[in-house]
Amino acid sequence: MNQLLQTRLGTTLSATCGYSGLRSNRRQNAMADDITTLRRILGTARTIAVVGLSAEWHRPSHFAAQYMQAKGYRMIPVNPRYESILGVRCFARLEDIAEAHRGGLPEAEQRYVELVVALSRASFLDQQLETTLANASRCVDLARRHVDDLLVITLAVFAYATYLRGDSTGARTAVEEGIAHPNGPRQLHGFTYARAVHALLECEAGRPQMAEAEARETVIGARQLGLAGLWSAGIAHHSLGQALLQLGRVQEAERELERAEVLRRSNDPRLDHAHTLLALAQARIARGRLTLAATELAAAREHLDGFADVARLSGLADDVERQLEEARTGSPRAVEPPSPAELAVLRLLASELTQREIGSELFLSMNTVKTHTRNLYGKLGVRSREEAVRQANVLGLLVCADSPG
Repeated sequence: MNQLLQTRLGTTLSATCGYSGLRSNRRQNAMADDITTLRRILGTARTIAVVGLSAEWHRPSHFAAQYMQAKGYRMIPVNPRYESILGVRCFARLEDIAEAHRGGLPEAEQRYVELVVALSRASFLDQQLETTLANASRCVDLARRHVDDLLVITLAVFAYATYLRGDSTGARTAVEEGIAHPNGPRQLHGFTYARAVHALLECEAGRPQMAEAEARETVIGARQLGLAGLWSAGIAHHSLGQALLQLGRVQEAERELERAEVLRRSNDPRLDHAHTLLALAQARIARGRLTLAATELAAAREHLDGFADVARLSGLADDVERQLEEARTGSPRAVEPPSPAELAVLRLLASELTQREIGSELFLSMNTVKTHTRNLYGKLGVRSREEAVRQANVLGLLVCADSPG
């Protein structure tokens, strides 16, 4: 029973601790899986917010919260579906709790809470774009006047929202101020986010080489600082994927955008997730993976339908749809299907193995691999390895070999 409770508490508190406030973002990690850390938290904190707490008695979150309430903990439900759970007022979001209790804090802390609440509402990009921009602008003003150690992240969030609205000049002004901040590199999430947005702007300005260098350095830096699995790294992977796509390195681009999509994924409508889905759909089209591209375009459209004005993303979605239709219309068909031996080589051509490594993998000589490759080019009507992989994807020849998308 004790082990079951620990498992259920771990499941519940992983959601509770996943976004525990921007002040402690540097220390966020997989602490919900660490029973020692959970015991320390439960021994020092007597008030716990349970994100996603269910009103249904058989759900693990309900079981855990009810048990802890009986042991003297103050449980605060966070779930927009309910007005109250376990006899306690239910809040829609974590920041609503902070807002409701702000009045009892010292003035300096009230300002901090006000900024964090507005920043949370702006950074999740799940409200109308103009509302998000208003919150982001308010954040920048509050940070300038009262909380300098959050200025870089507020400028970065404002810059990204401004970029999505279609104002690249305003976005560049804000993000370059953030990057130039004297304490910028020490504001880890903010600096990562700001450099990623700057890389996006470099892509738009037609400088993909510079964008790739900046985005790659940002991704590596995020990994070294322990931020690789957090939301601020999502936009860095997106920027790197977009730069690689512009450079024609579509397989690498697809991999980075897949990572970005995982980090920015949301079941509820969000503009950042829609943005990455559309970029990933473009990479899929470039690789000939048209079914996956159509699925991601549809998912992005579903997100965008939740907003009255999606500015830049509306045009991007239309562009992706046109690219998809053109790819479908212009897709030729192979005259002759590859033999089983050629198909085995083809599937490894889609990897990063060299021809010599493909031969070792399949126990074939280098000359045999080259012969199969030449035959494949002729049957698929292509002239390069990249074109062969793209055409094979279009024809569904690599379905079994593709990674899940």
